Amino acid sequence: MNLASRLEGLCKTYGVPIIISETTKARIPDWAVVELDLVAVKGKEEAIRIYALLGDESMARSEGFAQKYAMHAGMLDAYRQQRWHEARDALNNCRPAEPRLAGLYDLYASRIADFVEMPPGPDWRGIYVAETK
Repeated sequence: MNLASRLEGLCKTYGVPIIISETTKARIPDWAVVELDLVAVKGKEEAIRIYALLGDESMARSEGFAQKYAMHAGMLDAYRQQRWHEARDALNNCRPAEPRLAGLYDLYASRIADFVEMPPGPDWRGIYVAETK
């Protein structure tokens, strides 16, 4: 199945209108994108990084975007390192900085709460396995 179709299907899950792959990101290196997740789409074994497209080159060059990007990247790093309380604190700082990602931050808040209660273990690689097309 077509990867683009799989990514389009994930837009609702992540609460963003446009999801792109690493391949597409590489073709538009100067555009404003933020990483959403590592995901293994249905029908695929390997995980890929997926990104939300937030704006064009002028947005990417803005100081405001650079700050938002850094906060967001810090949240993802803490999440992937299983530093749940740090990830939650970073998430709470990200929310007001980028309201367009409210759905994404709700998703991560839910995951973090679940992992605080039931940690995924040392072999966890931070990969979300998409079960739907």
